[in-house]
Amino acid sequence: MFFSRLLATLLLVSTPVEAQPNEIENLLLGTGYEEVEPVYQLPETIFDDIYADLEEVPTPPKAEPEYDTAVASYYGRGFNGRPTASGYVFQASDSDIVAHRELPFGTKVEFVNPRTGATLVVTVRDRGPCHGNREFDLSEAAAQRLDFRNAGTATLEYRIVEMGGRPYPALNCSRIRNLRYG
Repeated sequence: MFFSRLLATLLLVSTPVEAQPNEIENLLLGTGYEEVEPVYQLPETIFDDIYADLEEVPTPPKAEPEYDTAVASYYGRGFNGRPTASGYVFQASDSDIVAHRELPFGTKVEFVNPRTGATLVVTVRDRGPCHGNREFDLSEAAAQRLDFRNAGTATLEYRIVEMGGRPYPALNCSRIRNLRYG
């Protein structure tokens, strides 16, 4: 109570003579004020003026991905239901399976058939092939989507899209060739 009387007294003393008693009451009660826009409001384009003199830095063009070439074959229905080297169960109808001798399991590889333009991204889930100069063995469905199932093998362009995280030892094909099935 003491402070409000002190404030009222100070206001009365510092208030010009022309001020009406209603104005003093409004000051004390916090009413009767008009909404005033802030004087220091910034325009929306304030940064346009600041950066107007700077030159726009062009973004470098994206480089075309580089592809390597490899001979690929496919393996099919005779392996259905069998586990691959990574433990994944093979299905010839699954177009997301590729075998490679060294790439870590889980690696995503994009293939392009340069003859037809067909493209496909597959995941390394098995080891192989151990036949001739072939570098990749795709599932039958993947070979169908890349338009080389009828030919059996094809020279494809490929690139690594994403490296996998399960590095297993590389496949030693000479040990497999020496095995005898009973």
